[in-house]
Amino acid sequence: MRVLLGFAGVSYRCTCPDIDLEIVMTTILTDQIVVTISVVLFEYGSLFSKDPKLARKGPISANFLARSARQLQAIDLLAATDHVASGWALYRSLLERYLLYEHLCEKNQFTVFDDWCFKKYYELENRIRSSVDLNKKAEVRYRDFVLKGKDRYLRISKDPLVRSWRRPDPEASAKTLDLKFLYDAGYDYASGLVHPMSVDGHNDYFRLMGRDDEVQDEGASVLLGNSQLIVTMHLQPFLNQPELNWRQVLYDLVDALRRSIKNPEENVLIPFQKVLHLSKEGFGLAQETGKTR
Repeated sequence: MRVLLGFAGVSYRCTCPDIDLEIVMTTILTDQIVVTISVVLFEYGSLFSKDPKLARKGPISANFLARSARQLQAIDLLAATDHVASGWALYRSLLERYLLYEHLCEKNQFTVFDDWCFKKYYELENRIRSSVDLNKKAEVRYRDFVLKGKDRYLRISKDPLVRSWRRPDPEASAKTLDLKFLYDAGYDYASGLVHPMSVDGHNDYFRLMGRDDEVQDEGASVLLGNSQLIVTMHLQPFLNQPELNWRQVLYDLVDALRRSIKNPEENVLIPFQKVLHLSKEGFGLAQETGKTR
């Protein structure tokens, strides 16, 4: 079976006797989402580096979104190669990151979160450095991290906000955002594939034994669709940061990508090409709040 698919002038020719058209279509959508995020991050990087208000928030926002895009690619690959259970485990991480990002945006806790993370990293590396067995094997960069970060660690360790900060509960965060269904049908389900259960490896066993007729449906298309939805939802608070104004065409593209998850016939091509054209021609997709083009 031969299928020719394409977007933004790029064609994909797939030759496979048992091709799953639903997987192929969602894979193309994944590519569109990842390209969109890459364009956004390219523009964002040049702006947050100039704005002192984004000194902490900027890198965390960019890194979180980049990590989610890369995880979506990994989930896509796992779903297409019959490793769906491992994809669900990544989905749990994807959803948790999105919920955490929404929490950080709502509470404006990027600075305390960054300090809390540094404290955790420092304490971990210091334990390695203090261990007789592990210190000999520890890389120089880890030992340097402890030595160079000591002053910052001592300072933030006295900060009551850092000492009391805790990761938000995913279920509570989902409920606050009126997304409890994502937790119940996604996070909770995926947790059963992160923490070993009695049926863990059921399909893997039958695949290794060559008994594919006994493999149960793992919901590959549901996994991909949910993952794509989460990443487009992650884009929303990212674009809504008050420090920057983004062009309307970018919001139109995000909406089209989201609609395309349910309806593959949705026309993503026009807003997609508009965004790529603006970026390629250097017109800029965003500007700092309060400035005019």
